[in-house]
Amino acid sequence: MALLNRYRRKGGFEQLLKLIETSNPAKRDQLLNLIEQEDQGWAELLKMKALSIEKIFSWQDVYLKDIVHNLNPRVLGIALKGKPEAVQAKVEAVVPKIKWDEISDYTKQNFSAGEIFAAETQIVQSTREMNENGYIRFEDVDPRLALKAA
Repeated sequence: MALLNRYRRKGGFEQLLKLIETSNPAKRDQLLNLIEQEDQGWAELLKMKALSIEKIFSWQDVYLKDIVHNLNPRVLGIALKGKPEAVQAKVEAVVPKIKWDEISDYTKQNFSAGEIFAAETQIVQSTREMNENGYIRFEDVDPRLALKAA
């Protein structure tokens, strides 16, 4: 198989990482399985370094606050739809009440699985961009996510 050949150049790992982060769960699993067949080390590294909505929502409040501050309330509300109350309470604790009221309204509306996935993906992409632009540093948040060691 030659899937990884195109990514074994400068910047290729990051490109593949972003592809995995933005793929739907079935496609992500399929890609990771193909990568694992070719290079188990790369597959493990990609799994470790890939951002997910669950990882982001598990971060310390100081970092979560920086991320949600820059997000559209609608996107955040859709992404929180169906998440455990503990996750919603954690987000509520780091946003102003007026913004939480708007976010909360969205969590009560009906959205398709595709809309929820799109909102989660937008948050992951936005978080990755915040790191690339120096607004947050993965080295501080979770050193395993930093790409310098990759």
